[in-house]
Amino acid sequence: MADQLLYKNGVPIGKTYNNDIYGLARRINRFTREMFNSNSANYNSVDLADMLRFETFTAALLGYHDWFQAQPKLDTPETGKELMALSEKVVVPVIANESIYDLCVLMQIMHDELVSSDSSRRATNMEEYDSLRFNSYLARINSLMTEYIQSSEPLDQPQTSPNAEMNTNGRSGV
Repeated sequence: MADQLLYKNGVPIGKTYNNDIYGLARRINRFTREMFNSNSANYNSVDLADMLRFETFTAALLGYHDWFQAQPKLDTPETGKELMALSEKVVVPVIANESIYDLCVLMQIMHDELVSSDSSRRATNMEEYDSLRFNSYLARINSLMTEYIQSSEPLDQPQTSPNAEMNTNGRSGV
């Protein structure tokens, strides 16, 4: 009996055929975890170190995207139809910093759009319209960081703060 897969836009949920989207999805998930585990997630402002870190995350995503888009589309007659299992979807927890929460949600929407895109059925690269969609999400995330967060925080909200438990530390070292 064949496996019963659930599909969204012709791609099995939780899987992709596209090696480049596979790499991009992993990075988006990891950077999202970094964001909601940051120190700034626990209060109503974003520390400079965290903001610089978040900016490097979006720059790294753009750099990876631009690198693979500049590469030739590979001819993959034997391996192009092999499904790759995506890592488990990141569930963004409730955190005290609403702006970081918004960044994390945008990252996850971008992730979900990419893995459900037409390009997810290709072996490599992205269709131009999916590439534009990715760039639009990154531009919105960067705009939220530079035009809203950096100009409006810290926020003094004494009646409603803290609004969430302290987040946990990320993974510990060796």
